Amino acid sequence: MQKIGDITNTATPDGEFTNGNVAGGVSPTLLPAKWFNTIQRELCHVITKNGGVLNPDDDTQIFEILNSVFLSQKQNGSDIPDKHQFIENLGLSETVDCAKNALDKRHGGEVQGQIQVNDTLRVSKNGKTATYQEDGNIDGECWGGLLNQWITTKITEAVQSRAPWEEVNRTFVRDIRLSSVQLMSVQTYDRQLSAGAVVTGFKTDGLWEIKSYAYYRFIQKNINGQWITVGQG
Repeated sequence: MQKIGDITNTATPDGEFTNGNVAGGVSPTLLPAKWFNTIQRELCHVITKNGGVLNPDDDTQIFEILNSVFLSQKQNGSDIPDKHQFIENLGLSETVDCAKNALDKRHGGEVQGQIQVNDTLRVSKNGKTATYQEDGNIDGECWGGLLNQWITTKITEAVQSRAPWEEVNRTFVRDIRLSSVQLMSVQTYDRQLSAGAVVTGFKTDGLWEIKSYAYYRFIQKNINGQWITVGQG
């Protein structure tokens, strides 16, 4: 756009109008037709470049164009023609979708599918809070600390209320195992294994009736640190 100073040298150094000062030797700014034509073209372009057609009988064309181009502050965005496209142009479509599917923290809601939490997970109710731990444990006020410790304590208390640890260690089975493998000939048709033994396999060096063997092992239990064969002690 041209300023008056671009057309005549009677404008101020800043390219603006002046009334001049004849006594001081300053001429008033001339108003050549070229400047008025510049302003007219600028105003016409406001209409035509926005899809309008000049109408000599309508003095509101520029007002209507500006009113359609610029949003009204009083409308608070309600006058946006295509709100969906507007949100997409701002890059907020994903944010809006997340907000639509978000839980209302005031009233809660239901989640269908998997929930992934990349930070600390806390659940609070009635003034008490439980915190999920990285190892899968839960720290909560209702059990005074970690859940696994609370469970261990309760089991220990329950066991000790019925039998002291000395009695548990002396009489309870701690572990079960099979002894080392042993081999027994079964050439006869009537053979009995010792108490606590179980057959684990067979072997033959030819004809089954002539030379064959059975592999067996003893079932053993651990009581008070001692391995005892089942049925023999």
